[in-house]
Amino acid sequence: MIDTAVIVATSDASTNPILPDHRPILWPVLGKPMIIQVIEPLYRLGIHNFAVLIGVEDTVALSELQRRWMPDIKIEVSMVMPGESLGLAIQRIFSAISHQSPNFILMGHNTFLDDETLTSVVNSSERCMVQSASDQDSVCCVAVSVEDIESAAKGSQPKSLSEIMRALAKSTAKTIKQASWHIQVNRLDDLYALHEHLLETKEDPYILSEISDTVKIVPPVRIDPQVSIGQGSVIGPYVYLERGARVGYRAHIDHALILDRGNVDANETVQHAIITKSGRVHLA
Repeated sequence: MIDTAVIVATSDASTNPILPDHRPILWPVLGKPMIIQVIEPLYRLGIHNFAVLIGVEDTVALSELQRRWMPDIKIEVSMVMPGESLGLAIQRIFSAISHQSPNFILMGHNTFLDDETLTSVVNSSERCMVQSASDQDSVCCVAVSVEDIESAAKGSQPKSLSEIMRALAKSTAKTIKQASWHIQVNRLDDLYALHEHLLETKEDPYILSEISDTVKIVPPVRIDPQVSIGQGSVIGPYVYLERGARVGYRAHIDHALILDRGNVDANETVQHAIITKSGRVHLA
């Protein structure tokens, strides 16, 4: 069984104009930073040791990673050093933990898989990697070795996490599991798609604020604490209201995320959109 996870939190995603204060590693996902939502299912499957690799631009995440989100969890954070390529940084982490943990998993901070695939991977007796993929690619979990990592890290050209993982996938002939469902969160429409899936599958309490009896809730919906909703509003389906969101009287919201103190005006109809205090985007 795998007992350690290496989470690489440097990705191709960049800060979005409507979430200027959030690095992608901290994009909100049902009340928690995205990286914690990646860690949580692995923790539930028995992995309590996590090595998280971040870039210099993601040091803002340190305080969140140091919070006690789960009991008996150990999260060690390392940074990609100045002048160090991502491949060499991953090699450094693997070399350090391979002496303590014979089996471990490597994955990106923004890759989400179905529970069956994660369970198969965690219960395997291999060092393995969840291949980081584009939306069009399937995701597979493949066996890798420290030697594979060393080979992928070579070369004069800097490589992204996706490029490194594709190189690793080509270097091994053993596939542990093909994911039946996955999502790679690089853009805000990916973030919405992830919420839509989690709202359908998670069993967390879905209304954590006091709301008027005149407000109609159409599940699935998640409402954080400290959310203000005006009387006569209709919320749902597929809506997440993050802490600090404000919804005016008789507003109608469906298939939407209201994040980062976003505001919906009275009598406004919001559909297929993400709204924050800094702006809004409409989803295709």
